[in-house]
Amino acid sequence: MYSDTDTTCIRPIADWGRDPDVRYAHPVEALLPELLRTASPMSDSHPDTIVTSAPSLVVAVEMDAWGTDWDWRGYKFVRGIQIVQWTIMGSKGHPVFLDVLGQALRQAKAIRETEERGDTVAEPRVLDWSGPGAFSDALLRYLLVRQGVHPTGLAGLNKPRRYGDVVILPMHAFRAEASDQDKGDGRVVFHGFYGRWKGEEDWA
Repeated sequence: MYSDTDTTCIRPIADWGRDPDVRYAHPVEALLPELLRTASPMSDSHPDTIVTSAPSLVVAVEMDAWGTDWDWRGYKFVRGIQIVQWTIMGSKGHPVFLDVLGQALRQAKAIRETEERGDTVAEPRVLDWSGPGAFSDALLRYLLVRQGVHPTGLAGLNKPRRYGDVVILPMHAFRAEASDQDKGDGRVVFHGFYGRWKGEEDWA
């Protein structure tokens, strides 16, 4: 589990996403374990198809422009459906984490090669390079490929929802304000937004 230094847990972690609205896997994914057993009869299981009762990734929606009609660009968000990155709980080596890391490394390599050629480099914004933009993209790719979930399927969440091994908490679950700390079980993390990671120039 990762959480920024300006966050506070206001509900027990065991309660995060309790009793989610379970959405069943895409029909093709439901067939994968049997297909893999048929293709590899010597193997009893495959690491990508082991089903456990606990989710392997718990995240929350940060911005839901489709469900709220908010001007996400005007609020300086980088995605219309954006996933929180300041608090994440997941299994080691989850494909979403590996996807974010791979994308960031590929962009870094491309920038280095461009600089070595002496060409001008337009560096991507950190929010897109390895921040919530990259994280949201990776999660949405994972849900689309593994569960057949279109990004619009996350619009308007008002309670936790589970797709396969992923539990998604609704907006504000990880960003309760100080006045919200005792309001509803859905708000589980307080975020102070103190921006300790920013330099003076970032506040200008």
